[in-house]
Amino acid sequence: IFGQNDLADLPVFFESVFTENWQTDYPAAIKTLAEIRHGSNYAFNLKIRCGGVHASAFPEIEQIASALLACKENNLPFKATAGLHHPIRHYSEEVQNKMHGFVNLFGAAILLHHNKLDAESVAAILADENPDSFSWGDTGFRWKDFSVSVEQIRKSRRDFARAFGSCSFNDPRRDLRTLNWLK
Repeated sequence: IFGQNDLADLPVFFESVFTENWQTDYPAAIKTLAEIRHGSNYAFNLKIRCGGVHASAFPEIEQIASALLACKENNLPFKATAGLHHPIRHYSEEVQNKMHGFVNLFGAAILLHHNKLDAESVAAILADENPDSFSWGDTGFRWKDFSVSVEQIRKSRRDFARAFGSCSFNDPRRDLRTLNWLK
C-alpha cells in the first residue's frame, strides 16, 4: 500500500531510557537519532517517557531538562508521554511521587526553543508548582521573565515540541478548567 517515499513523511518516535549513566547515554542516543534523521528522508523523533504507574517510572527534573536541551542542540523533535495528566507539576497521592505537568514541560520546551536557556532555567520551569508563574493570552506565553509569541509557539509545536500523551482525556481538561485556562 505504501511506497518508500510515502513513509518518509510519517513521524516515527523512538524512546530511549534513562540508564544509570543517563548524563552521557541519553544525550548520545539523541545525537545518534538526530544524525540518522538528518542523514535520511525519515521523520525520526524522540519519545520522552515522563512517568507511569509507579514512582520509579518518573524521571527526575534534571533528566527531562537534559533531554530537552539535547533535543534542541541536535534539532530533534520530540513528544512526551506517560504521567502527564495534569497541567502543573504536583505531588500525587496515587503514585506517591511528584508528577510532571504538561504546561511545565511544553512551556519549558517552547521557551528553550526560542530563548537561550541553560539547564538550570529549564529545570526551574519544569519544577515550578505555582500556576501563577505561567500566563498566556492573545500575544503569547510567559513564564516569569521568559516569553514567546504565538507565532513562536506555532513554530515550536510544528518543529520541536510535537505532542504529549496522557492516559486520561478528562483530567487535563478538568484541571485546565479549574485553573480558568480553558472555558
